[in-house]
Amino acid sequence: MRRVNSKSKDSTLLPMPSHPSVSGDELNYLREHLREALQDDAVVCLDCGARRRALGGHVRIHDLTLDEYRERWGYNRKTSLVAAHSAEKYRRNAFDRNLGAHASVELLAKATEASLHSDNTRRREGVLRFREAIQRRGATGFRLKPRYKVDDDTLRALAQVGHTAKEIAARVGLGLDQVRKRLRALQLLPPAKPPSKPTFTDQQLLKLRAAGLWPSEIAAQLGTTPRAVGQRLYKLRRKEVTIAEPRGLRPNSRRRVSTEAFLVLVRKGLSLTEIAARLGVPTSYVIGKKNYLRKRGLLERGYDWHQRTFTDEQLLKLCAASLWPSEIAVQLKTTPLAVRKRLRKLRRHGIAVAQPDQLRPQPNGRRMPNEVFIAVVRQGLPLAEVAARLGVSKPYVKAKATYLRRRGLLERSHTWQQQAPKP
Repeated sequence: MRRVNSKSKDSTLLPMPSHPSVSGDELNYLREHLREALQDDAVVCLDCGARRRALGGHVRIHDLTLDEYRERWGYNRKTSLVAAHSAEKYRRNAFDRNLGAHASVELLAKATEASLHSDNTRRREGVLRFREAIQRRGATGFRLKPRYKVDDDTLRALAQVGHTAKEIAARVGLGLDQVRKRLRALQLLPPAKPPSKPTFTDQQLLKLRAAGLWPSEIAAQLGTTPRAVGQRLYKLRRKEVTIAEPRGLRPNSRRRVSTEAFLVLVRKGLSLTEIAARLGVPTSYVIGKKNYLRKRGLLERGYDWHQRTFTDEQLLKLCAASLWPSEIAVQLKTTPLAVRKRLRKLRRHGIAVAQPDQLRPQPNGRRMPNEVFIAVVRQGLPLAEVAARLGVSKPYVKAKATYLRRRGLLERSHTWQQQAPKP
């Protein structure tokens, strides 16, 4: 019987010949061009060269499953290993018999879930398809037009006015690298300088690495950039060169204090303010580092930052002197928060704590309470005498009086009494 060309679209399903196999040269060709092994009337097995309408049962003689066969020769996971004409016949039969209506809901849901979360690993077949699509577009002269948010005339006008590339990027909403690239294409910027070649050898790099240095520390000693050091280390690893691991903490310009020095001060039992004073950092930095070390498990969760360096007797004695917690904290060299916590505990235990009978000290730098200032001013004294009694300067008295008048706490009709001239 005359065979029909396998690439003809009008060919019909014919019985396979008695010895359906391909020659060795043709098999080698198909292994390099694996998509041509999927023909209309047959599928060629790339292991033995046999031609079958479907490879589902044939690959078992090679101790393979269909997924293993696809992975071995580079087919995509969803590629059908059934001849095109046979697949079309099976498809028509399935529609005629309405086989999809007999499937269970669980089976359809499972198939849908598997298709959505399938592994899209790029294999040889996908690479060949992508390459063929590019070749077809190139043969027809197809080119994608660049889609720019800003046209070249706008960039040229901004550059001619005198704006820098950074200012142009901020104005038009583009990235700085994209603006520089387009300005160089318009010959409005000089061409980029070629990357400088490293001025160090592999032996110098490996010697410094063996000393336990990080790339930034090596770059500082070799007079280069950390990126150049990292790229050279990457190339050496690709060549399977043994590279020592760095020792110590990674250099960090934002790290004000090393973790070891911080933990040493913490475990001495110092308070929050004392640690901040010794390290020369704000208390907010100490609190942030404390939270970071607790998350990493380097500091105990139950550690009390406000460890008391004072006794209850000292605290109650100062409270009896009518001092506020902030004033007590200054005398006891602790924090107001530690004082308030301790006073709260004493009250819960039923211990009587004296209340202060004076005005609370102001934390915003105000030199005296408004009540004291208004009482002295309303005595009708001259400006200089008011300043002398309050221990402040005359400009401060004037400014505070203006502030209180605006708030309605001091009469607007008030005038300073003139000081009597000296005899």
